[in-house]
Amino acid sequence: MRPLRIGINGLGRIGRLVLRHAVMRHLVPEASGATRHGRPIEVVAANDLSSIDDLVHLLTFDSVHRRALFPIERDGDRIVAGPASVRIFSESDPAKIPWAEAGVEIVLECTGRFTRADAARGHLQASTVRRVIVGAPAKGAPTFVVGVNDHDLPEDAPVVSNASCTTNALVPVLHTLQRVFGIRWAILGTVHAYTNGQALVDAAVGKDLRRHRAAAVNIVPTTTGAGRAVVEVLPELSGKLAASAVRVPVPDGSWFEVTATFDRPAGPEEVIEALRHAAETEALRGILEVSDDPLVSSDIVGRTASSIVDAGATLGVGALVKVCGWYDNEFAYAARLLDLASVAGGAP
Repeated sequence: MRPLRIGINGLGRIGRLVLRHAVMRHLVPEASGATRHGRPIEVVAANDLSSIDDLVHLLTFDSVHRRALFPIERDGDRIVAGPASVRIFSESDPAKIPWAEAGVEIVLECTGRFTRADAARGHLQASTVRRVIVGAPAKGAPTFVVGVNDHDLPEDAPVVSNASCTTNALVPVLHTLQRVFGIRWAILGTVHAYTNGQALVDAAVGKDLRRHRAAAVNIVPTTTGAGRAVVEVLPELSGKLAASAVRVPVPDGSWFEVTATFDRPAGPEEVIEALRHAAETEALRGILEVSDDPLVSSDIVGRTASSIVDAGATLGVGALVKVCGWYDNEFAYAARLLDLASVAGGAP
């Protein structure tokens, strides 16, 4: 069977982990975190403005996810990563990237820059590219969360969004709670690892004054677009949600909270049981997990489930139930990008 040929635009935190995932799905399929099994995936090209030697180093060594489990080296204008040979381009304009030279069919847009559908469409200038998946919320593009609405992916949507890591963590939980109990109101929260959109030392970065402050030494209250993105996937929750975020001094591994009241009264035990049942369904297997372990954030690093509910931290009082859980905001999100690409590539 001919593999689906993937190109990655941007070998930053997410783009590099997508490439690692793709290689591991060839080497150790049973441990790769894949939850969707369409055509096999092959990363054949990537575009980044960094030098190839710098990219080889950053792909090999990772301060959070440690050294790659397979050899990575340069071969001319290619990076050889395990069994994968990846052609490297260096163009700043998506419309000028010669994806067709590598026969790329689907582009994963991972730069964080081209997050409007009209900007991401530049990749479609290459004759072989038929779809772009944006690795971020994308204005003007439909949003898909694997496990919840990926089965609705239309053939005629050339640019789609994989939502955000936080939306991927929240939506499987909210979808289950809405289906089983009916959500009346909910407040969503994330305690999120810092990212490269924040300052390492105090500096003017973006428009949020709090994010100007040093990420590794501060708890930083901020905003999140997850509430809006959730409604794009679950429109029945429109007008019922509010969301907030706090950035904390860890480099990876994040926490979510869903505090809700329901149409049908339910306590925390019943809620956890419903989530356990959902985690065993075909749609959410490998996407949603429920853990009874006393976890901390470092235990989550390297986990591929989008949403890991912490049963011991979930509680209730009166009509309120608070569901808490974890997600690897890098590694799990990269896995979902490949899963969505597999869905977009069609049946095997």
